Amino acid sequence: DAGKQGGLASGAKFVMMGDQNLDPVAGDGISSIMQELHSDPLVNQDVMNGNLYPTSFGAAEHAVEKSSTHPYPNRITSTFGLGVDYALPSANLKVVDSGVYWSASYEEGRKLFNDSRIG
Repeated sequence: DAGKQGGLASGAKFVMMGDQNLDPVAGDGISSIMQELHSDPLVNQDVMNGNLYPTSFGAAEHAVEKSSTHPYPNRITSTFGLGVDYALPSANLKVVDSGVYWSASYEEGRKLFNDSRIG
């Protein structure tokens, strides 16, 4: 911020990324906080609440293996069964696709990026 106060200019494009460690629909955190962020009109609603919400077959497969009760198992981003990692684009960005790179055991390229906890 170079010592300047204030946020982005009105209408600025942004992507907020990171491990927020808070699932909007599951877990013991205060989910309403993440629900509010996902529903904010400055955030792209197709991505955060619509048909472009990032998903993966690997997460769904992992959820079955772990007997997860998460209401949206294909949205899980962690091995502990919650969706806690995000890339939230601004509403004024055109998003054409999204996803989580967590391939299922039957998908090509599964070991391209591998986490030993996933296998």
